[in-house]
Amino acid sequence: MKSWTKPTDELVNKALTSVKKITARKYFFSRLENPLWLKPLAKRDCFKYPPNSLRFDDGTIRFPYWPEIRYLKNVCRDVPDEVVDLVMQLPEVDNPVVYDGILDIALQNIDSFENHEISGREPVNALGQHLFTYYLWALYPLRGAESLLEQFYRRTDEKREHWGNLFKDIGHRLRNSGKALDQNLKERMEAFFKWRLKQEEPRELKYFTFWLQAECLDVEW
Repeated sequence: MKSWTKPTDELVNKALTSVKKITARKYFFSRLENPLWLKPLAKRDCFKYPPNSLRFDDGTIRFPYWPEIRYLKNVCRDVPDEVVDLVMQLPEVDNPVVYDGILDIALQNIDSFENHEISGREPVNALGQHLFTYYLWALYPLRGAESLLEQFYRRTDEKREHWGNLFKDIGHRLRNSGKALDQNLKERMEAFFKWRLKQEEPRELKYFTFWLQAECLDVEW
């Protein structure tokens, strides 16, 4: 690890006092790379209140950016266990912008992430399910550099049992979802299925029948 200087309490307090506005917070946390600031900032509850979505009377929804997540991403390579421990304790929010950062951290630190339990579920499997759900919501594409789902498959390539578990879990959800399915969701489901089928991975193909039993999908495809 690079040699870092531990910040004094005075320095931390002064810095936080000067970044009350969102623009200042964005600049500060995006530029901060010293992992020794993590504990002092956490002690001051800097990571305790990620923003929820904002819903307005006209029906529009805004997803606020959370500057603090940028710092966590900056230092997760130096102190992965500490960062993963922290993000696992964050309160649940309905803001996909926040979760995008959290999931990116999890993908960058799969080994550290595996040591945690999520509501009784194996953490990497839970991560895959979250990423698939966000793909269904069209928050990112199926393939390419911006796809967190493709990153998941790339980073779990040596543990392909996670591929099979995700394929099985989605198949179960489809089989139990009934006949109705939004057309956009259906198209994204089918694109995902065709992509995975091309991989010819045995640990996925053994759960192929779950998908065939889904009434919400056309037999022809």
